[in-house]
Amino acid sequence: MFDRMTRKTAFYAVGGGVGAGLLEAVTEFLSLIGRGGGGISSVLHVALWMGLIALGLSIGLLVAQNVYLRRTPSVAAVFKPVAVGFLSGAIAGGAAQFVFGMAQAFDLALSVKLAIQAFCWGLAGLGVGLGVSFFVPNYPAGRALLAGFVGGAAGGAAFVLINLFSVFPEGAARVAGVGILGLSIGLTLSAVEEMLRAAWLTVIWAKNETTSVALGEKPVILGSAPEATVRLPRSKFPPITAILAVRDNRVMMENRLNNQTVALPNGSKINIGKISIVIHIRKSRADRKENAA
Repeated sequence: MFDRMTRKTAFYAVGGGVGAGLLEAVTEFLSLIGRGGGGISSVLHVALWMGLIALGLSIGLLVAQNVYLRRTPSVAAVFKPVAVGFLSGAIAGGAAQFVFGMAQAFDLALSVKLAIQAFCWGLAGLGVGLGVSFFVPNYPAGRALLAGFVGGAAGGAAFVLINLFSVFPEGAARVAGVGILGLSIGLTLSAVEEMLRAAWLTVIWAKNETTSVALGEKPVILGSAPEATVRLPRSKFPPITAILAVRDNRVMMENRLNNQTVALPNGSKINIGKISIVIHIRKSRADRKENAA
């Protein structure tokens, strides 16, 4: 059983890997994209190919996030991150092929060419990270962009090496490489979000069944409404049961059941029916210095 820290990361890693790998497998099976010749044709081919990979990756991460939170997203909530993922992947793909084509004209070492390709995969990861920041609560865009780039570059390096040294058929090697790329981006995005968040809540649904949500300036809604971050049973709870957000470095909860707003210190436990919610606040560097003194 995954612990509370790694369970979410596992969801993202699997979601990213399966989403990207499945779409690449479908593309290979149906021969949806021609291999292209050279020049503009090659640039357009790679742009479309990487756009589709980013599309599958974004869908996989979106599904993983909503399965993890036990909710169904609206169509509007799905469109924006998926569109951003596809467009960023396509732009990065075109740029990558253009740069790689230019590099081919020079007598560059193999390691330099591999580094260029990995960097371009990192560019594709940038857009996927930006898309993720739209549907993961309180995930700063700058942090998501950086995580997406690091995951894309690492996964891209693995993709290049797999396709360079693989003994498997070319198509199978691409599917494996793209799957590892998606896994790397999903894992990095979730790990960075969990390591750097300042405050979060843990929802205890049942024994050994929990989910965590980062807290920040953007309100986290608990309730039965479709837009609720933490979806509660409609038969037992109103559309908006409670709203939590960080205000002036304190976690504040507006309880709509009793119309009270209270500050919640670290370790606070709230019982809502059979569900328990625990508040976690990571001590800042200044707090640690003050306590040490």
